[in-house]
Amino acid sequence: MRPELEDVGLPTIDSTITADEAWRLKELAAGALVVEVGSWRGFSTVCMAQVAAFVHAVDHHLGDEQAGYDESLSYLMEALDVYDVRSKVVVHVGSSEDVLPVLPADYFDLAFHDSFHEAEAVRRDVALLRRVVRVGGFIAFHDYGLFDVKEVVDENATEGWLEWIDLTETLAVTRRTA
Repeated sequence: MRPELEDVGLPTIDSTITADEAWRLKELAAGALVVEVGSWRGFSTVCMAQVAAFVHAVDHHLGDEQAGYDESLSYLMEALDVYDVRSKVVVHVGSSEDVLPVLPADYFDLAFHDSFHEAEAVRRDVALLRRVVRVGGFIAFHDYGLFDVKEVVDENATEGWLEWIDLTETLAVTRRTA
C-alpha cells in the first residue's frame, strides 16, 4: 500500500517530494550525519532531522527560476520549530559553492541534493559533495529524470566513483565508492 504524505507526519510543509520519496530519505538518514543542498521550505530537512544524528542544511533561500523567486528561510525556521528539530539542524544560508568548501572532508554519511537542476550547477554541486561525503556514504538526488539531474548523475556513475543503488520515483540513490 502506497503511503500518503500525511503518513510521513509533515502535512503542513510545502514540497514536491512524494510520500514514497520521503520514506526513502528517512531510511537513508536514520542515525546519519547529513548534508542537504537545497532546503527550500524545510520538508526534506525536517523529514531527515527526525531520524538523523544531525543535518547541515545549505540554501541561499532566494529561490531560482525553477522553484520560483521567493524567500524561504522564514518557512524553514518555522518548520524546524513546529516539528521540534531545530536543535538537530545547522542552517547554512549561502550558496553551495560558498558553503560546501568550508565543511569537513569525508564527514557526511548522506548528502541530499535538491537544488538548482541545470547541468552545470548539478555538476558543480556533485564535485563539492564528493569531497564532503565519506567513501561508502550515500548521495541522493531529487528530480532524477527531470531537468538535467539524470544526465549528471549518469555521467558520474559512469566515471566509477558513484555507484547506482536505487530509484524511488524521482529520488535517485547513489553511493560514493572512491
